[in-house]
Amino acid sequence: MADQALAEGRFGGRPLRPMDGERILLALLAVYVGVLAAWPLARLFGEALAPAAGTPFGLVSRVWSSPATQRALANTLEAGLAATALSVVIGTAAALLVGLTDIRGKAAAVFLLLLPLLVPPQITALAWIELTGSGSPILAPLGLAPAPGTTNPLYSRLGVILVMGVEHATIVFLAVRAGIRGLPRDLVEAARVAGSGPGRVVATVVLPLLRPAILAGAALAFVSAIGNFGVPALLGIPGRYPMLTTLIYQRLSGFGPRVLGEVAALALILAALAAAGLAIRALVMRKARSVTTRSGPARPFALGRARPWAEGALWTFLIPTAVLPLLALAASSLTPAVGWP
Repeated sequence: MADQALAEGRFGGRPLRPMDGERILLALLAVYVGVLAAWPLARLFGEALAPAAGTPFGLVSRVWSSPATQRALANTLEAGLAATALSVVIGTAAALLVGLTDIRGKAAAVFLLLLPLLVPPQITALAWIELTGSGSPILAPLGLAPAPGTTNPLYSRLGVILVMGVEHATIVFLAVRAGIRGLPRDLVEAARVAGSGPGRVVATVVLPLLRPAILAGAALAFVSAIGNFGVPALLGIPGRYPMLTTLIYQRLSGFGPRVLGEVAALALILAALAAAGLAIRALVMRKARSVTTRSGPARPFALGRARPWAEGALWTFLIPTAVLPLLALAASSLTPAVGWP
């Protein structure tokens, strides 16, 4: 009978309305979010905000004022902002080349640009370590690897920023490319008819219209950078460049669950930074004025004689940053080691 009532669109003797379905879906979604997200976070933050030594917020105050936390916070902001700036430059330039020009091999270029999303950060960091180390299977035969016994140059602040900037450029690329697909063809064609060259069209028409997409991608890249663990763990810990994510890991691995309150206090900082980044993104998207057209996307710019140079610049970036690190990792996995053929 119940199955028959549902099949006939009735519930409790009355017909089901679309609003009832929406309410049921919202209720299920609220339960899902509450059980899997809100409740664990509330428990975690409850540990952080619990009174300590008879003082309200004493634990948070003690953890936040420690030199280790302040250093990790400064490094997190420094690396996050610098990596975001690098991601914006790389992602925006790649999106403009792929989305607005007639370069060849776009499918392969897009695949390599999206590759960081398919590879975990830990694997990405390992690949870069294998590529730039003294035993690099690619640079060592060419005489370009560091001398044996020297520290890998990526074990540093610049190494963390470089790898995270390249890795999170994919986020900016996707945001800007989506914005390019929504560009009004009428405005771009009007600028062309007026005699503006490709550079001037991009500077005066395209980039102002893409500003919300660029800022949204930058906000997401910043949130991803401050929450990244794999790269700071494999490059920052050996380089004595702690960040909040690695400090949390070191506290847990060193002292175990009894420091859960301190770890929760550190997580509060990450949550506040992530919330600020997402709030900026939401504010940008709310204030953005969408300009749409039904005339379809703008025609790609014909680069003419400059096309080989543009393609060369793109592949000169993609091969060292996307192909060579993974090739070095694959070659290292096939190299004989002690006890293994």
